[in-house]
Amino acid sequence: MSAFLDMGGYAAYVWPAYAVTLAVIALNIVWARRLLKRSRKDALQRLAIGGSDQ
Repeated sequence: MSAFLDMGGYAAYVWPAYAVTLAVIALNIVWARRLLKRSRKDALQRLAIGGSDQ
C-alpha cells in the first residue's frame, strides 16, 4: 500500500494534482448551483413582472 501511495517517487507531484483537480470540480459544482439558483430567481421575477402588466 505504501508503494501505491508513494507513486514511484512522484507522490509530491501526483497527490497535489489530484487535490487541485478535486477542488476545481467541487468549485465548479458550487458555482453552477449558485448560478442556477440566481437564474431561477431572476426568471421568476421576470415572469411575475411580465404577468402583472397584461
